[in-house]
Amino acid sequence: MTLLVTLFVIVTFSLLGYYYAPRHTEEGWEVDRLRPRDPLGNLPVSHYDEQRLFRDIAAVYARREEPDDLRRGDSPERRRESSA
Repeated sequence: MTLLVTLFVIVTFSLLGYYYAPRHTEEGWEVDRLRPRDPLGNLPVSHYDEQRLFRDIAAVYARREEPDDLRRGDSPERRRESSA
């Protein structure tokens, strides 16, 4: 009985973790690759370096391609409703 309860708890927490985990998108990868890996070791040396980091991240957002759904005028809320 203890084995079944333990397995049930493990499966329950695994499913909750999977359900609430953030979804992987290409956009997230593009932004994360520009952030420093180790914040204490890679601190910007000057104000200019810090501003350049934020400009690089803004450039990634500006150059990304819009999905076909957004070009047609579908809102993200409408797409979620239609897929559910």
